[in-house]
Amino acid sequence: TEELRERFKIQRSAALAAMTVEYNGWVFDADLDARANITSAVAALEDGESTFWALANNTVSSFTREELKQVLRLIGAAHTAIWFQS
Repeated sequence: TEELRERFKIQRSAALAAMTVEYNGWVFDADLDARANITSAVAALEDGESTFWALANNTVSSFTREELKQVLRLIGAAHTAIWFQS
């Protein structure tokens, strides 16, 4: 029903907003804004370059383009799992 679909959409939005992913012991925010920001960083960095990144606990560390690409893959998989729940 439409009510069930709307409830699912609200739950999905909440799950996406609170999502994190772990990469090599580092916990990254994985909401839609974080995904867009990491995508932009990956696009702007050259291979071998790095940038500072604020993690989910607000710790700042440096990550290479390759590391951020791996994080982006994890985020994509996590989002897919949420979007296409049965």
